[in-house]
Amino acid sequence: MRFLVFFVTFTLISGYWFSHYRMFRLAFQPQTLDVILNFVFLALTALLPFTMQVNIRFGGAPIALGLYASNLMLTSLVMAALLWRGLARRDPTLSDQERLSLWQAALRNRILVAAAALALVIMQFLPTPWTGMAAFTFLLMMPVMLFVRRRVKAVPARFLP
Repeated sequence: MRFLVFFVTFTLISGYWFSHYRMFRLAFQPQTLDVILNFVFLALTALLPFTMQVNIRFGGAPIALGLYASNLMLTSLVMAALLWRGLARRDPTLSDQERLSLWQAALRNRILVAAAALALVIMQFLPTPWTGMAAFTFLLMMPVMLFVRRRVKAVPARFLP
């Protein structure tokens, strides 16, 4: 289980790195709010290995899993905000494919936010024996993200933000 948690966290950090690279390449404009959001995103990403270690150390205790879920949720939320801000600028130099790529990345980050929020709700409102369901939401989010990635191959440009 420890290796699973480690590799899932590594996969998430790699996904965040790729999303960050795409955001910088296609959508970043050095405005004050974007710079601040970027530093918040980097700090939260750097915190992920720590929250992963806490979760491993305390064997998935509800508070440790809650810390991990909160970290994931906030990191994904900030990245989604950066991507949406970039899309909202409607940069005329972006191709429809680049805009679709940014939109898909923002959508995947929103799925992570939803999975982490669901895990937090489960931990808060269900009795202790059911808190293992919170960890299950993290196992489900990867297939959901892959499903979204495959299903949302092309969206007409008029539907993109």
